[in-house]
Amino acid sequence: MFLPNLSNALDNIRRSLVSGGRLAAAVWAEPTKVPQLNVPMSIVRQELRLPLSAPGIPGTFSFIDLKELKKSLVRAGFRDIRSENIQVTFVFNSAEDYARFTQEIAAPVNVMLANGTEERKAQIWNIVTDYVKAQYTNDCDRVKLDNEAMCIAARRE
Repeated sequence: MFLPNLSNALDNIRRSLVSGGRLAAAVWAEPTKVPQLNVPMSIVRQELRLPLSAPGIPGTFSFIDLKELKKSLVRAGFRDIRSENIQVTFVFNSAEDYARFTQEIAAPVNVMLANGTEERKAQIWNIVTDYVKAQYTNDCDRVKLDNEAMCIAARRE
């Protein structure tokens, strides 16, 4: 998802594989199907009035167009391309646990917040926490987020 040049990367991967070797990858589906990351990214963008990322810029949702990804694999010399969408569920004991975890793993969100003061960052994470608490918390105060990933496999001839 963060490859600056997909074509070069796929060429290098193909050259690294023996004949018949396989490539497997997983990428996130479209943002609306990945609340784990889309919620904080959307809130941060809204709070900081940041534009959406331009097409072609590496990022969390760079490969949401499965047809284009498959075309790139074919151009790089891969065959027997198969894909499957899977559900990836994250469960947290609380919205606060979700926010702490996400702060630690969501590098793109942290990059968007990098120039803010610590006070502003805390304020935005509180907004994220409150939103998740309102939208994704069950009767036991646990947070459950169902996300979708696309798994793709291909073979080098």
